[in-house]
Amino acid sequence: MSILFLSIGTLAQTNGGVRCPGISVDSPAGTTPLGGKATFTAVISDEAQNYTLKYDWTVAGGKIVSGQGTISITAIRTDDNFVAKLEILGLPQDCPNVVSQQVSFIDTISSLMLADFSPTDKELDLATVDRIGSESRDQPNAQVFVLATFVNGTSKTKIRDTVDLLLDLLTGTQQIERARITILTGFSSKDRVKIYLVPPGADNPSCEKCEEFKEVVSSSCPSITLDGPAGIILPGNIAEFTSMLTGDFPSNITYSWMVSDGEIVSGQNGASLEVRIPKVFDGNFTATLEVRGLPKNCPATASATVAFLNESRPLFLDEYGPISLEEEYARLKAAAGQLKHDPTSTLYIVKYPPKSLTIFRKRNRLLYRYVSQDLHIGPQFRMVTGPQIEKEMTKIYIVPPGTDKPQP
Repeated sequence: MSILFLSIGTLAQTNGGVRCPGISVDSPAGTTPLGGKATFTAVISDEAQNYTLKYDWTVAGGKIVSGQGTISITAIRTDDNFVAKLEILGLPQDCPNVVSQQVSFIDTISSLMLADFSPTDKELDLATVDRIGSESRDQPNAQVFVLATFVNGTSKTKIRDTVDLLLDLLTGTQQIERARITILTGFSSKDRVKIYLVPPGADNPSCEKCEEFKEVVSSSCPSITLDGPAGIILPGNIAEFTSMLTGDFPSNITYSWMVSDGEIVSGQNGASLEVRIPKVFDGNFTATLEVRGLPKNCPATASATVAFLNESRPLFLDEYGPISLEEEYARLKAAAGQLKHDPTSTLYIVKYPPKSLTIFRKRNRLLYRYVSQDLHIGPQFRMVTGPQIEKEMTKIYIVPPGTDKPQP
């Protein structure tokens, strides 16, 4: 890399009895790649202290990103010849008030290292993430390049977890497009994570001593999510499970489903599955999806478990002792939500009173009004009182039609 600085400025001089201040511009030290930022600062001699000055900057071969109107600016380089020009307003008439600084580069473009740390000794810190985000925004055409190495067989999980967290932060809080991030991993004699900013035309960093190098599995794998039916499904009904893949994945993937019970109605080779629940069934039901054709070592399965209810007996939902009124409202609201999936069933609450009944009865009136009026499920709601016990207790059930009521 060779670098040539050419500065055109003025020295302090006398003009008609008025001593004009000397002005010049300091240029950035070192090199600034295309797309990189540089700082230019005005240097003005003491004679200027008697004047109220204003600063007007222009930049050729670049774009001002901050500092216009002040003594110092930051600009992004967009061309080989990078020239900052400053006009100072407010000096005596006929005093020289224009100065420029030209920096010409003969480029050998290289990567900029932003971080180098060992995840086994130091956690990923937000200051590092903020710096990566700031530098990436200053060089919008550059790539973020992550080089993650680990000792074979000892620390792969720690490295992978660090890389996953880094990727989440960069694409989330820093809003860097995933296409701008390249992640490589492999075996080495040390656990290291190195993060670079690679401008257009620069070579990607390499790891000459790494035994093996390939794209990191966890960051290049798609994410598999599986959603099951909400709430409680009655036996004999159909439950639908829907999968979603996000991220990059091959176009020739296939789907294979397994269910813990029931009969697959449709969707065995598709992204969604319909299953008929056995008519005699009570408990939890699990559907498992395997996505075939993903890259080697990518997670390929996902499961969803839902609850089903045999119509022959009530479903026990919740039990609790003395709690605040606000918390009890929340529990009743959650239980009442189950009725949305079976409007013919009843929310059945058994209240076991303590030895003191006055407060208990007053609170029950509040609960009854909340459930029947605020939650609008009066016809589907029953609250009964059980025998007195040492401490208050509540049990909540869903009771399908034709089912015997819970015995207090």
